[in-house]
Amino acid sequence: MTDTDAPLAIGSPGGVRAAIHPFGARIASLSVPGRDGPLETVLDHATPRPPPDDKNYLGNTVGRVSGRIAKSCFVLDGATCRLDPNEGANHLHGGPGGFHARSWTVLDHQPDGANPQVVLALRSPAGEGGYPGTLDVTAHFRIVADGLSVELTGRCDLATPAALTLHPYFNLSGDHRRDIGTHRLALNAGHYLELDPEFIPTGRLLPVDGTCFDFRTPRLIGNCAPDSPALRATGGYDHTWVCDPRATWHARLEHPETSIAMEVRSNQPSVQFYAGQYLRARPGVAWRERCGLCLEPQAFPNAINEPAFPPVVLRPGDTYRNLIDYRFRQDRA
Repeated sequence: MTDTDAPLAIGSPGGVRAAIHPFGARIASLSVPGRDGPLETVLDHATPRPPPDDKNYLGNTVGRVSGRIAKSCFVLDGATCRLDPNEGANHLHGGPGGFHARSWTVLDHQPDGANPQVVLALRSPAGEGGYPGTLDVTAHFRIVADGLSVELTGRCDLATPAALTLHPYFNLSGDHRRDIGTHRLALNAGHYLELDPEFIPTGRLLPVDGTCFDFRTPRLIGNCAPDSPALRATGGYDHTWVCDPRATWHARLEHPETSIAMEVRSNQPSVQFYAGQYLRARPGVAWRERCGLCLEPQAFPNAINEPAFPPVVLRPGDTYRNLIDYRFRQDRA
């Protein structure tokens, strides 16, 4: 086991390549073959570590629980747990000291060869952020022939909510100064979660039919009703789509000029599409708001407080597992 503050490169010459940073278990780079050479698909910071006040979660692994927990509070097995708030009264992405803000330990790094991979580990002690029980997690990043495969796992010594995800911002245009409105997006989902004014799910699943949330066929993001009342409160898309459980993929993203297409697959019940409207540019980077979008396979936000939502409680002896695949292709003319 080693500790490092440098990104760990994996991949093969001429193929898919990635760089994984142990701070925040972050996807710092994910490049794929393009017409004119390697094409970088994700946004990253200008420095090895993000600024202390950064709230973009750029490329990070987030947890213990991704998304929002209402009032930073839940009841588990009769005990009330109060979490550290970091978005008003609510708890977002594991709170201010979540997994995105921790240095992970490197268990394995094979930069190339037959199995290019990085395996990172983190122990979240009982009481961290207000969560019960100790949670031991691993993040396994592995290059496959056409993309990056990630497995997030966790085991606990006391019942605790566990719902990790990854938070990379994608831009397939080849120019991270460009708005993501030029991308086409498809989401394999017939319902989305209604939100209250604080962006907390109300518990209602609404059909996408006839709304700006219908991405069952690919749509140009820039043409998707930016002035819709349903998007006004969030300033754009930052919603959870309920994925078809029979589907083999959650989301498909493509850029018509580069002809690069990405498919996101996962074992999770939903995907969060966030259009990057709250991205805040930093010195040394080309991107700004809406220059990257997130497609986050995850559990339903606030599921710990919604009995009708799929459960997120992990118990001793069980293993939490989130499998995420990013698969790429280029449709050559």
